[in-house]
Amino acid sequence: FQALRAMPLKQIAMVLFTGGEDVSPYLYGGKECGVSFVNPVRDRIEESIFQYCSEKSIKMIGVCRGFQMLNVLCGGRMYQHLDHHGIAGRHSAYFSHIDKTMLVSSTHHQLVQLSDKAIPIAWSDPKRSNRYVSPDGELLIEDKVPKYEMEAAVFPYHGVLGVQYHPEMMTREEPGRIHFTSMVEDFLKIPTDNFIQKYGREPEDEPRQVKAESERREGDQGWRSGRGSQCRPVD
Repeated sequence: FQALRAMPLKQIAMVLFTGGEDVSPYLYGGKECGVSFVNPVRDRIEESIFQYCSEKSIKMIGVCRGFQMLNVLCGGRMYQHLDHHGIAGRHSAYFSHIDKTMLVSSTHHQLVQLSDKAIPIAWSDPKRSNRYVSPDGELLIEDKVPKYEMEAAVFPYHGVLGVQYHPEMMTREEPGRIHFTSMVEDFLKIPTDNFIQKYGREPEDEPRQVKAESERREGDQGWRSGRGSQCRPVD
């Protein structure tokens, strides 16, 4: 983090949040139920980096855990477990802006629950899981399960783009990796509104319930929310 702060802003194109451990349920007001494998020290460091990037209007990109962490810091929550995703292989994801499915990698066992300010880009097609553990540690069944399993989204009010899959684990010739590279290039060079028009699509009836800010638990060890700090999309 100190190395990032020491860099001149004009030299920073974006900050990449990478894969790793699960996000602590503490950060999104969830309940620890024994299925999340967390690293609180990393959480605190990345929260500080997120706050700094938000203050300086530095764009951020998240991959796998990075997507999940940025989702939480942008006001979202996490389903703490779902089945049939951590397969160390490929599955199909639907990218609505091109009306096309592509194979993407899958190594995760948790699922983002987007806030109402996030804009979906891609989701699993077909859905893979029939069992989900909620942010509050409850096993979800029937009509309480998420309708979509999100694979990519943009958070315009924080200058954030995230994908659940690992493009770096895919070959350079795979359409999913080629698309990711193109999407990142556009994210960095074109205005946010134009990026949303090109990539963002809202699936119908997606349930995205997020606790109010006043209900979130704030710690006493430098855990600053940073959520809602931006009042307009970051270009």
